[in-house]
Amino acid sequence: MAAVALVPADTVHEHLLYLLQSSSRKRIAREAGVSRQSIIQILAGQRTITVTTHERLMAVEAVRAPIPDGHVDALGSVRRVQALIASGHTVPWLAARACLSMRSVLELANGSVSSVPAEVADRLDAVFRVWQLYPGRSPRSRELGRLQRWALPFEWDEDSIDDPAHKPCRWSKPRRREIKMSQAKPGATPMVWKVLAA
Repeated sequence: MAAVALVPADTVHEHLLYLLQSSSRKRIAREAGVSRQSIIQILAGQRTITVTTHERLMAVEAVRAPIPDGHVDALGSVRRVQALIASGHTVPWLAARACLSMRSVLELANGSVSSVPAEVADRLDAVFRVWQLYPGRSPRSRELGRLQRWALPFEWDEDSIDDPAHKPCRWSKPRRREIKMSQAKPGATPMVWKVLAA
């Protein structure tokens, strides 16, 4: 009897978290033709899945509500907040640097908003670009990111992080080098830890 081909479930896990911002498990299971139990197991941390399950779930598209004028899709902001928390930064720290309320940051971390004002997205993008290579000081934040399996900042391509089809790159060394080189160019934002942390 031939062995069933298995693949890592990480990519599907992240895709499910994205889909669940606007869909139910029931709808996702129906669209993909898989059982809800399969979805529950993946969300609970199942490490491998069959190739067929992977392909079916990745083919499911999100149902997005119309975005109000002056707003943008929240996905990129959600990813930036989650990544910074996963690298050890706290919600109060993020709220202070992005000039947001802690409730707004928590809603983004939870993926419970579908759109944000464009100015909020711009502020979070600025914080992300400056701090993406600097780990925070909170072990609890890092542990939360690990449990939620959130990608770290340098695993995202900041030029594609807002794209729903873009996936994080788990090979971090090339991304670290790429970020450092881009910030060394004339006109790039300087990374000044002591000044910004004060």
